[in-house]
Amino acid sequence: MTRSARKATTEKRTKKDTEPKSKKVPSPYNLFVKAQLPIWREANPGKSAKDAMSAVSVMWKDSPENPKNAPGGEKKEPKAKKSASKTASKSSSKKADKESLSSDTD
Repeated sequence: MTRSARKATTEKRTKKDTEPKSKKVPSPYNLFVKAQLPIWREANPGKSAKDAMSAVSVMWKDSPENPKNAPGGEKKEPKAKKSASKTASKSSSKKADKESLSSDTD
């Protein structure tokens, strides 16, 4: 294969050849952060970016712009932690099953 033929087959396609991608629509959270972050930074100069994002995320939880805070919005209930009594009852029932199996074979 000649150099010119190899070069023609290995050339990368440019982005001009493909259609441009459309930008993703920002979420309500992204819009809130974009609006509130400069305000918070102005009120709290010298704070780190981590502190700024933490504070703005806390503000988002109670914000009326948050869809979960809207009337009829989807509110998730926190997951219930497993109680010790449930796990204890499971282990005791396993022991009872083992004991009944061992007594059946005797």
